[in-house]
Amino acid sequence: MSPFHTTRHFGFYAAAGAALLAGLGAALLTPQLSISIGVNAFFLVYLGFMLRLVPRKSAQTLRRHAAEDDAPAPILLLVMLAAVVVSAATLFVSLAGEHASPVLLILGIASVVLGWFAIHTMWAMHYAYEYYSVGAAGRDGRADSEGGLDFPGGEDPDGTAFLYFAYVIGMTAQTADTNVTSNAMRRLVAIHGVFSFFFNTVLVAAAVNIVVSLAN
Repeated sequence: MSPFHTTRHFGFYAAAGAALLAGLGAALLTPQLSISIGVNAFFLVYLGFMLRLVPRKSAQTLRRHAAEDDAPAPILLLVMLAAVVVSAATLFVSLAGEHASPVLLILGIASVVLGWFAIHTMWAMHYAYEYYSVGAAGRDGRADSEGGLDFPGGEDPDGTAFLYFAYVIGMTAQTADTNVTSNAMRRLVAIHGVFSFFFNTVLVAAAVNIVVSLAN
């Protein structure tokens, strides 16, 4: 079994710890900013860890360690969604205030942007491990179409390929040049696409509110 620090969930656990420490520390100094600071700390640590780790994840590494990772992905998704909701709510609350704190506004904007990258990075890793845990390895070591995704080019997808796939859905709420070949993966992509549509709607609404707030 791979060491604890090499699993995809270590970044999540480290980010949760950083958020707790940052939030508690901020609560002692500026209680009104503690939640926003904690959320931003979560996103920064998670992204820093994952964006350093994922591009170095080869197809062989993903395949070898997929079966070892049995942490409850739905719980991780719910926690990440909760963090994004909190960050968006913080932003809109700061915009709605008659005397909004500039610091709270900046933290709110940062948390929404960082939250976008964090949630789609999390989806990328979920796609990767779903692909290699479901896909059956052939005699040549390649995963067959049971993995649920058909990437062009004939190469086994590595960490960067899954980041690309997830970010495209995050930006457009649809796939690009990668075919979805299993019902299980279609369900994941559908959930991801619907979430992306509504989250991007929130981003547009936030941008409009920021422009109006600055104009006033």
